[in-house]
Amino acid sequence: MAKTDIEKMIEEETKNRLSIMERPDYIFPPKIGRGDWIAMALATSP
Repeated sequence: MAKTDIEKMIEEETKNRLSIMERPDYIFPPKIGRGDWIAMALATSP
């Protein structure tokens, strides 16, 4: 079965992001803290 355009785009983007994350100088973002959770809850509440 042939891959669709979106599947090809996703595969290329995934490879690109993984190659960036595999670099020794890549800094992972910090974990979400309690204040972040509260801000998200307030921002999304009706």
